[in-house]
Parts: sequence; structure tokens; C-alpha cells
Amino acid sequence: MATIGGFVKVGDSIGVVVGLTGINGIPEDHFAIWYGEFSKMADEVPLAKTVPVDYCVHIASYDVYH
Repeated sequence: MATIGGFVKVGDSIGVVVGLTGINGIPEDHFAIWYGEFSKMADEVPLAKTVPVDYCVHIASYDVYH
């Protein structure tokens, strides 16, 4: 199960979970996913998309570089 800060794959895209059901009006059984996009309405405001939980595949590992 994905948690805030965890990576998920949705279709061919990989994003980061930034919100769960009940936070900031996120619908039941959805995650808010950030795909690296920013709002067109305000500078430097991340744009997250709500996605049904069933569409998200948790990514358990990732590489780190410095």
C-alpha cells in the first residue's frame, strides 16, 4: 500500500503520493499524485492529480544518487 512520499506507477507514468483520502478534499479511495508538474495559475505551486487507488501500483524500491 502506498503512503505519502511513496512512489507509484499509474499506467506508464511514475509519480509521488502527496495526499490520501480525506486530506484537502481528496475523494474516497483516491490518492493525490504529483508527476512533477506545476500549476499554470501560480508560480512554483505543485499540481497534484487525484487518481483512484486501484490504478496505482506501489513501487517498493528506488535508487539514490548524490
